[in-house]
Amino acid sequence: MLVNPYERGKSEKALILLDMGSECNLITKAMAEKL
Repeated sequence: MLVNPYERGKSEKALILLDMGSECNLITKAMAEKL
C-alpha cells in the first residue's frame, strides 16, 4: 500500500499529538468524571 507524503506526515503528527495528548487525556478524563 502506497502512502503519499502528506498522509504519512499527518500520521506522524498524529502520533506526536497522541504522545503529548496522553497526559491531557488523563486530565480530560478526570474532568469528565467530575461532570
